[in-house]
Amino acid sequence: FECDAADGYTLHPPNTTSSTCNGTSWVQPPPCCTRQCPPFAKVDAIVVLDSSSSIGRINWGILIRFVQGIIRGVEIRDDSTRIGVFRYNRQVDTATQILLSDYPNDRNGLIRAIGQIPYNGNGTWTGQALQHASDVMLAPGNGNRPDVPDIVF
Repeated sequence: FECDAADGYTLHPPNTTSSTCNGTSWVQPPPCCTRQCPPFAKVDAIVVLDSSSSIGRINWGILIRFVQGIIRGVEIRDDSTRIGVFRYNRQVDTATQILLSDYPNDRNGLIRAIGQIPYNGNGTWTGQALQHASDVMLAPGNGNRPDVPDIVF
């Protein structure tokens, strides 16, 4: 087994260069080709932003800059990470939500869009937000890839 090192791929597990078939199965499972993680994590990630009154405007700005900073360190591409973001308080803000399919190859566009999500401190319905993450944000029609792990922050 070998991977195309020119594109930054390496074998995982490392040093698994061959396997033998015993007639019905491989003695060792075949490795996969992967890139260094980070920045090339292959994952569909949803960031849930609490914009309730307990956060406050100053902390909201800190939160937005923190999320933007993390995204600067990740490759946003179809063959690696996709990120969706939404905010909630008493309600989920669907008007400014960012679906996994909105910026599949545009890290700078994603960072700008996150900076446009407004603060509105009013209530904290976390259960409703988590249900939205599961039902809407991670829906295949909104960019969730079935063969990729899902993470909700």
